[in-house]
Amino acid sequence: MSVPVSIVQIEPFRALAVAGAVAGIWSAATQVTNEDAIAFVQGTFPKHVLWPGFRLFLAAIDDNPVGFIYGYRSQAGQWWHDEVAPDLVAAGLEEWLKDALELAEIAVLPQFQGKGIGSHLINVFLNDVQEPILLSVEATEPRTHALYLAHGFTDLLTDFRYTDYPDDSIIVMGRRA
Repeated sequence: MSVPVSIVQIEPFRALAVAGAVAGIWSAATQVTNEDAIAFVQGTFPKHVLWPGFRLFLAAIDDNPVGFIYGYRSQAGQWWHDEVAPDLVAAGLEEWLKDALELAEIAVLPQFQGKGIGSHLINVFLNDVQEPILLSVEATEPRTHALYLAHGFTDLLTDFRYTDYPDDSIIVMGRRA
């Protein structure tokens, strides 16, 4: 890694205290609208913090947050789980849904991308995980897809389409401990 980075786990009861930093990193990395960033910090992220198995790691350089990764136990009733489950079952891959964690988000500020921080975050997140891990990546993001492949994830569904976003081709990936 070319920059000195520290990674700390943020316990769920402290996660909302860093929600602004997480949303800032997420919005800069994904280039979403201000409205989407506000919806993330006020709605999506606080809801995820309450889900079983929530794990958040924050990467910092000189005490300044530059990246994060988080996930939780994937369960019926959660949007992502309910979207991908029918296609995984139809493909004969329903065993991936049993006791799986969803790696929900990873983001690194654009000026720090390509410096190994995302890879380091993934390694820390994967450390001590015994459950299968599921995630999705846009098919138009080959660098991100390659990063997950390099960390032992495999393609489960290669042209998945979310109900609300039928024009976006998604790759659903999985990794066993």
